[in-house]
Amino acid sequence: MRRPVFVGYIKLSYLKIFVKMRIAIDIRSLLEPCMSGIGEYSYNVLKRILEADKENQFNLFYNIRHSVKTKPPKFDYPNVKTLGYQYPNRWLNLSLRYFGRPRLEKLSGDPDLMWFPNFGFMNFNIKVPYVLTVHDLSFERYPEFFTPAHRLWHKLIDCRRMARGAAKIIAVSENTKNDLIELYGISNDKIDVIYEGVGEEYFKETEKLSHSTNSGQENKEIKDDANMRKVVGKYDLPEEFILFLGTIEPRKNIEAIIRAFDKVCNTPQAPSLKLILAGGKGWNNEQIYDIYKQAKHRDKIKFIGYVDKEDKPALYSLASLFVFPSIYEGFGLPPLEAMACGTAVIASNASSLPEVVEDAGLLVDPYNVNELAEAMRVMLGDDKLRQDFIEKGREQVKKFLWRSCADRTLEVINRVGGLF
Repeated sequence: MRRPVFVGYIKLSYLKIFVKMRIAIDIRSLLEPCMSGIGEYSYNVLKRILEADKENQFNLFYNIRHSVKTKPPKFDYPNVKTLGYQYPNRWLNLSLRYFGRPRLEKLSGDPDLMWFPNFGFMNFNIKVPYVLTVHDLSFERYPEFFTPAHRLWHKLIDCRRMARGAAKIIAVSENTKNDLIELYGISNDKIDVIYEGVGEEYFKETEKLSHSTNSGQENKEIKDDANMRKVVGKYDLPEEFILFLGTIEPRKNIEAIIRAFDKVCNTPQAPSLKLILAGGKGWNNEQIYDIYKQAKHRDKIKFIGYVDKEDKPALYSLASLFVFPSIYEGFGLPPLEAMACGTAVIASNASSLPEVVEDAGLLVDPYNVNELAEAMRVMLGDDKLRQDFIEKGREQVKKFLWRSCADRTLEVINRVGGLF
C-alpha cells in the first residue's frame, strides 16, 4: 500500500482523511460488440465511480478479446488511465493457466487493489487484495442450460477459487449471496449485497393513452414522439403486443412464454395481440425455435433480435405487458426497466425475482404454463388491475438506482483498501 496522503480538513471536531490508492479495474466486458448485462453493469457503476472519486488513481485494463477491435469508452479524468494489451483472450488465459504469466498485477499497472466486475481469468493467482462482483451462479445451479464448451470454461477459470480468494465479494442479490454461501462455502460476513440499478433514460415520461377497447387491453398512443415512431418502424412493431426482452436461451423460459401465449390467443379477448421476443441469441436455443415453429399462433409471434440500448425505453413503453418467467436470475434487471417505463410486469417467483419485483408485479410459477397464461389473461383483461401494477412498479423501481449502486461499490472498495 502506498503512503497515505493527507488531503482533508478539520470540520465539526473530526478529521477527514483520504488515502490515495491505485485501483485496477477489469473493463473487458465494455468491449463486447453487443454489450451484455455484465457490460451494462460495469459501465454504469464505473461511470459513476469515476465521476465521484477524484482522489484515487484508476487503471482500467483490458486485452483484445475479439477479431472486431472494439474500443473501450473514454473516461476523460486526470486520475484515470486505460491500459490495453494486444493479447487475444484465448492466448492470455492459456498462458495464465500453464505458465502463470503474464501477471495480472503487471498488466494492470501494479495496483494496490483490484476490482473485477465478474469472473473471467484462468489460474487466478494475484498477490494484491481484490473485490469481486458475482452476478449469479447459474452455471452451478443449472449446468444443463450451458453447452459442454461453456461448462468446461467455467471449470477452467475456477470460479470457486476466485470467490474464496477475494477480500470482499459484492453479490447483486440476496439470492446470489445465499448461493455463494451454500455452493462455495463463502462466509456471510465476506459478502455485501448491492443491488443493480436502472438508468435515468428509463424514467423519462412516455406519452401514453389508456382506454378500454373491445379486447379489454390498453392502447398506447405514440402521438408526435419521433423516437417512438423510429422504434416502431425499425423493429416493425404491432399496435398491441406482449414483450419479452432478454437473451434467447433456455434459462429465460421462452418456451413457456410461447405456449402460454398460444393459450391466450385461443380466447376471444385477444384478437389483435402479438408476442414480441427481443434479444440476442444465446446458447442451446434450437429447442426454443422448434417450439415456436410448432405454435398454433406462430404468425402472431415475432423474434426481433438484439435491441440497441437507446431503443429499449421506447420498446418497453410501447408494450401492453412485459413477461419475464425466467427460471434463474442473479438479479433480473429487465422487469425493473419495464416498470420504470410504465409497463405492467409478470415475472417468475423463482431465484432473485421475488426480492426485486416484490408486490409490484404478478409473480408466477415458471414451470406452470397454465398459471402464466392465466396471469396474462387477467392482466390484459383488467385495466384497473394493470394500472395498479403500473403505479406500484413506478414506486418499486425507485429503490434501484445506479448512483446508489456505484456509491456503495466505491465504499466497499475503499473499505477493503483500508484493511491492507
